[in-house]
Amino acid sequence: MTTQAKDPIDANPAKVRKVFLMLSLLITIAALLAGAYVTYRNYQFLQHSQLSEATLSDIEEDGSTDQIAYRPIFRFTTPDGKTHTAASKTIFTKFDYLIGSKIAIRYNPQNPRDLRVDSHFSLFNISGFLFFTAGIFLVTFLTLYFKQLPATLEAN
Repeated sequence: MTTQAKDPIDANPAKVRKVFLMLSLLITIAALLAGAYVTYRNYQFLQHSQLSEATLSDIEEDGSTDQIAYRPIFRFTTPDGKTHTAASKTIFTKFDYLIGSKIAIRYNPQNPRDLRVDSHFSLFNISGFLFFTAGIFLVTFLTLYFKQLPATLEAN
């Protein structure tokens, strides 16, 4: 008769549960803090940015990943008459505009090269992703926290 070695995860489920509890709580807190920081930075940008109409002058393609990403490059004129050309801070996986299209942008008057397409997606997409991630890990944490271990496992 041979004895099989126990899987380390099966050896102490209460300890494994505690590890997952701590990890899910740490990821939740990190995602919430990062989401709050990014949202605050975007809010600051919105408070100080100028709205302008820009001409799409080029589109850079980044094919370093499995999916091609597009970074639009815009040309626009500030109220002082200076013309600027700058790439958007936001990259897109789908960008359906043609070169020469007029697009609403927001730019930092102190640094006109700091610009973004004027859309909710380009201003708050990262925040939404971070808060969504925090929500998933919060649900995981709460599920693990309130889940009762079977009585047979608690005896170990």
